[in-house]
Amino acid sequence: MLFKHAGILHNHVNKKGLTGVLREIKRKSGRILNDKRFRFIRFLFIGGINTLFSLLVYWGLVFLGIHYAIAVFISNMLGILFNFMTTSRFVFRIWNIRLFIRFILVYIITYILSVFALKLLFLVQVDKYIAAAIIALPMAVFSYLLLRSVVFCTTEKVSGSQ
Repeated sequence: MLFKHAGILHNHVNKKGLTGVLREIKRKSGRILNDKRFRFIRFLFIGGINTLFSLLVYWGLVFLGIHYAIAVFISNMLGILFNFMTTSRFVFRIWNIRLFIRFILVYIITYILSVFALKLLFLVQVDKYIAAAIIALPMAVFSYLLLRSVVFCTTEKVSGSQ
């Protein structure tokens, strides 16, 4: 049964392309995608993707021998671009480039807190890879709260500006 569904999905993706499939998923799941009550659920899903992206960048840089503070910095810089696109479009349903400055400020705060938290974990001999995983969820929640209250707090005012 699983292989049958996988085959159907594969054929569906080939016919419509990945963008077409994503558009259809969006259309069929309109309530969750558009209802503000489900915003935090969307944030958790997109945040998971964003966190995985940032962790992979961080781990890759640490693996290459880059100092953890620089690895966090690079991971955050790349993450900011990726996260702004995904969070603004899929979580808060706003695409307004003017919000990008506030978004960056949130990530500066997140960066400072991340480096501080990692340093504390390193002091108690936690492995660099595990330390990043330990702080990932608390930093995601902290980021959501800041984004909701500082960056996307004016959703009704700017949601029409695409």
